[in-house]
Amino acid sequence: MKIKLQVNLVNYKKIIFIYVLIVMKCVSCHINLVSEDKFTRFPCPSCMEEEIVRCIKCRRRNSEYACTKCGFKGP
Repeated sequence: MKIKLQVNLVNYKKIIFIYVLIVMKCVSCHINLVSEDKFTRFPCPSCMEEEIVRCIKCRRRNSEYACTKCGFKGP
């Protein structure tokens, strides 16, 4: 799973706040899962190093996914 960090600096009354947003995307349909509550994350069954993230729609449709590290493909 690729993690994209977005850092926003806000200067409010001389106080600096740093917000970090971790963006997770479904490996099958690439939908943003930050606001989704029903998704699954699991390690790649082959290499056990890469994390696979899937949305509920792709899980129900049995959409194919692929590990970005080793190339393993699964339903």
